[in-house]
Amino acid sequence: MLGVVLGLMALLFLNLDGLQAATYYVRPDGGTAEQCTGLVDAPYPGEGKGQPCAWSHPFWALKIENGEARWRIRGGDTLVIHAGSYVIGYKAPNTEGWCYPEFAYDCALPPVPSGPDAEHPTRIVGYGWDSGCTNPPELWGTGRVWQILNLRGSSNVEIACLEITDHESCAYFHNGGHSSVACEYENSPFGDWAYAGIYASDSSNVTLRDLNIHGLGADGIKAGRLENWQVERVRIAGNGWSGWNGDLDGAPSSNQGQLYFKNFIVEWNGCVETYPEERLEHCWAQSHGGYGDGVGVARSGGTWIFEDSLFRYNTSDGLDLLYVGVNHPDSFITLRRVQAYGNAGNQLKVGGPVYIVNSIAISNCNYFTNKDFAQEMGDVASGDACRAGGAAISVSMNPGDQSYIINTTVVSEGWALIEVYCHTHDFPEAPPCNGSERLHLFNNIFFGYRNVTVTGREDWPDLIGDGDPEGRTRAETIDYNLIYRADIQMEIGSHNIQEDPLLREEEDINRLDAHLQEGSPAIDRGLPVGAIEGRIPERDLEGISRPQDQGVDLGAYEFREGEICTLDGDVAPLGNRDGEVNIGDALVALRFALGLETPSEEDRCHADVAPLRANGQPQPDGKITIGDALVILRKALGLVSWNGGNTDNGGNGGGEGGSKAGEYVVIAYNDPGMHCINQDYSQLSILPPFNTLIAQVIRKGEHPEIVTQGIWVEYRLLENTSCRGTNFWDYVKKFFWMDVQLCTGLTGKTLQGVMELRGDRFLAEGLPVTPFDNNGNFNPYPLVEVVVKDEATGEVLATTRTVVPVSHEMHCEKCHERSGGADTMRNILLKHDEEEGRECPPNCGNCKMTKSQKGGWTP
Repeated sequence: MLGVVLGLMALLFLNLDGLQAATYYVRPDGGTAEQCTGLVDAPYPGEGKGQPCAWSHPFWALKIENGEARWRIRGGDTLVIHAGSYVIGYKAPNTEGWCYPEFAYDCALPPVPSGPDAEHPTRIVGYGWDSGCTNPPELWGTGRVWQILNLRGSSNVEIACLEITDHESCAYFHNGGHSSVACEYENSPFGDWAYAGIYASDSSNVTLRDLNIHGLGADGIKAGRLENWQVERVRIAGNGWSGWNGDLDGAPSSNQGQLYFKNFIVEWNGCVETYPEERLEHCWAQSHGGYGDGVGVARSGGTWIFEDSLFRYNTSDGLDLLYVGVNHPDSFITLRRVQAYGNAGNQLKVGGPVYIVNSIAISNCNYFTNKDFAQEMGDVASGDACRAGGAAISVSMNPGDQSYIINTTVVSEGWALIEVYCHTHDFPEAPPCNGSERLHLFNNIFFGYRNVTVTGREDWPDLIGDGDPEGRTRAETIDYNLIYRADIQMEIGSHNIQEDPLLREEEDINRLDAHLQEGSPAIDRGLPVGAIEGRIPERDLEGISRPQDQGVDLGAYEFREGEICTLDGDVAPLGNRDGEVNIGDALVALRFALGLETPSEEDRCHADVAPLRANGQPQPDGKITIGDALVILRKALGLVSWNGGNTDNGGNGGGEGGSKAGEYVVIAYNDPGMHCINQDYSQLSILPPFNTLIAQVIRKGEHPEIVTQGIWVEYRLLENTSCRGTNFWDYVKKFFWMDVQLCTGLTGKTLQGVMELRGDRFLAEGLPVTPFDNNGNFNPYPLVEVVVKDEATGEVLATTRTVVPVSHEMHCEKCHERSGGADTMRNILLKHDEEEGRECPPNCGNCKMTKSQKGGWTP
């Protein structure tokens, strides 16, 4: 009997072991599914089958059965994709027998298999997903493939550290299909575009993290019937129809559970993103058949939370959650530290009970009019600019709702600052309101510009559209606000102020800076922290404590005397900053994070630098954590760079968008001329991969000037991105005493990133460039693209391409056939030792220091 029990237990353990999650790898130098198991993060050795190595493409994670593609990976497994560019569609490998040019749109990855539970998700992630995501791989669609990642019915899934895009400068059905930038829809193989980045339905417990989803033909994400999703550090930009489309083409699309978004950037949707320049052109909207919402959802339930998020320059509404709550009375929306500006419709549209706090909504809704990059957008009369009147915030109420807007700065050139109605205004069949619904407005700044929807006379926006005809406000629910240049047609409380708020920059709504000037009447005039049942916040949009003086200030920003919060990481020595950022600053920040020291407000102002935005600038979150210490450490080591000063947290309402293109030129070159590396590092290292790219940005004009401020400069290798042809990364620890990931250089630089400001130029030092293309062919002149972007808007100002030359050192075998077993490298070492009379270390840099080997890599 005991033997039977032991046997059953053994079988049980064997079965459990078989169910253990596996990790698979994809890298450009991997092999096919026949050549490699995919289970080992190593290149294909060049021969053999079933080798312990990675696959070369995500499509090798598929097996073809009866003409259908199915995943080899199982629920709970992880697929790690190394840096590189991977086509998704009929041009990809492993498409024989199930992909056909005339049906290229169906040549897509199948739905990601669901994980067994929320604690054991299936992961599709870029290499480095769990260590900062410094060089995400690119997945790009072709053949109008329906989506790049498919989450139909997929639950318990994590998608992280990926760039998702296509390679066509087009928008789906642009201008009714009668446009030079309309995507090819009828004639196969349709071109290098994809309809959507991610499609999801009937999906729960999903995390999206560190994604850049841009330039798709229609939607960045199309998703409905979701439950418990978390979205962090995701950018959705430049997609032809919309950013996040929550309407599944008329099918039921309602969501439930918690939908949580943090550090979420949604911008320039409804515009065509050009490839490869990533310029925004041919923005279009309703009058030409377009859509253009940044985020828009159909009727939905759920608890929606947005924190530290940005919605700007979308060609219709910025964030449209107006349908939330319709027939779903249990819904709720929270917006904390959210900013919206430059959208052509409403900036924020919300339905159901709502809590908006420490946010900014600037309705410069006429922004796109007459812009040369908005050729297919009309003016106010067309209905494109200031669509539906262009109120800054639109609130739809369900029966009995109590909604709050607190410590928020609201600005508008549309018909109203706020509009509020019962949801039967848009949905007549919905349950009627009962009269108890209220909109509560406290500690806000309301600032009107001339109402551009009215012609022939000067007119200011309504404070509440049409004077709140449904009576959703009372005098006691509109109090302790500053209201300036607004038409007030309802009763308001006695503590409201009607004076110029004295914002830092208020002459032009497109350049508005909502910080308070000294002497502003908004200073110290608000209800105290914790009032309104705890709804008055203890910190402002930038994480600054309230109050700074005798009372809480009105609006999103708390006024601080002296300089604006300088997010530079300079906190050491403790209590006596030295103007530099070094490892000591990171250690002080770590002590703050661990509670070993208590930061002053000024320390917090310097140390709260995490997370970093997509443009590399700090985005403070009001806390000092280990993440802040790590970011400061990275800055101290030169791995990231920013200029300090107050970052644009939406206080600046605009900039000139695409209108700056053509005003700048960028010059880029490699230093030195041709860099040399070993091909084989198994015996000695002459030089590591270490190219240095230099760029200088010039503003053109009668008196050209070098530009270093208000911009950032990116670089991206266009060729030789697989790091093939050399075994440097297998021996890097032996020669340089440090662990370095594949395609990462000794300075931490990768083949794509942000250049650092050094004096009057920008540098990317130590690029790990190799002289072999992605097929292993010798290519000593790979191209790199350099892109200059506006720091505030992300707009591309200038681009150029140059070469970063690299070759491997002279080798006898280049001229002489290898024979007789001669070992060239060993012979070099033996001859060297004979002449020197001593043994030189196998790292030549230890004896003959070079620029690439200065800087502390020797012990």
